[in-house]
Amino acid sequence: MGEFNYSSLGHVRQRISPITLIVIPAITLVSVVLFVLSLYHPALSPTLEAAKKSPPGGPMEPMNSVLMLLPKDQKGDGDYGFHKDWLEMAIRNRKEYADKHGYLFMWADLAEYQESFKADPMWAKIAALHDAFDKHPEVEWIWCLDSDVIIMNSELSLWDHLLSPDALRREVKPGAEIKFGGSKKLPQHKHIVKTAKTVIPEDVFIIISTDSNGLNAGSFFIRRNSFMSAFVDLWHDPYLMKPKFTFSEQDGLAHLIINHPHVLKHVGIVNQRLINSYPQMYRDHELLVHFAGCRGGGRDCDKMFKDFWNRRTIVPQNETETMED
Repeated sequence: MGEFNYSSLGHVRQRISPITLIVIPAITLVSVVLFVLSLYHPALSPTLEAAKKSPPGGPMEPMNSVLMLLPKDQKGDGDYGFHKDWLEMAIRNRKEYADKHGYLFMWADLAEYQESFKADPMWAKIAALHDAFDKHPEVEWIWCLDSDVIIMNSELSLWDHLLSPDALRREVKPGAEIKFGGSKKLPQHKHIVKTAKTVIPEDVFIIISTDSNGLNAGSFFIRRNSFMSAFVDLWHDPYLMKPKFTFSEQDGLAHLIINHPHVLKHVGIVNQRLINSYPQMYRDHELLVHFAGCRGGGRDCDKMFKDFWNRRTIVPQNETETMED
């Protein structure tokens, strides 16, 4: 079972395109804003500052340090292999995990972000992320997790698995390559950039993995601080939304990372199987499985999804609910 092959989507001409005319004027302004913010990025959220002052032995995971964001409208069958009952299952899956570990949970119906949704439902995901920033100033991290994902191992805490300083040093790859995944490219998108050679946990603001198409935003973490609040604003800028990028918000993210060193230095790339494993690569006891682009190719995506669903670890049903309408 391979991931969906997007190569048939074609390429744009190599001459000056509308994408160039739209995006280029915004680059200088974005660079200035990000540079100014980078001067002030040590003003992080209270939970990180508390962790820095923790006694020897390492900080403990603070309560409500993570918001689990589920961005999905209520569209039914045919949405990249999505089936109607997957959303209900995803909500249950996220609530169970959040309750077990003391995290918060928010389901964002993407249809409510009408302007972005009309442009592309994938861009509405970033509008939902912006909304989550505003509604939950108390959290340290926001985990944006697509609805075609099943959390398989409820015993793994995000703190030990990824988010503690020790875990970040262990899991984030130094000098990781980042490429632009879509076929609709500007000249500068042909460059491959690399993340920082030395991993400094407090400087990691974005945690994401890559697949054969480049960055994959089906599962990623954003640290909630002033720099990233402004970054999410810029990620959702109409100048980025207007070009018909191949992979929408993923290409928009790649554009900002490749063209802005002040963003690049805060990106942490991790092994895909750590936070975004696909069915063909999944191994027992890993955190999750993501059915990215599961449609066609003779695959019964619904059967695959429910087979994995029945293999997940079950969380006892006596926890306090934290779902937010």
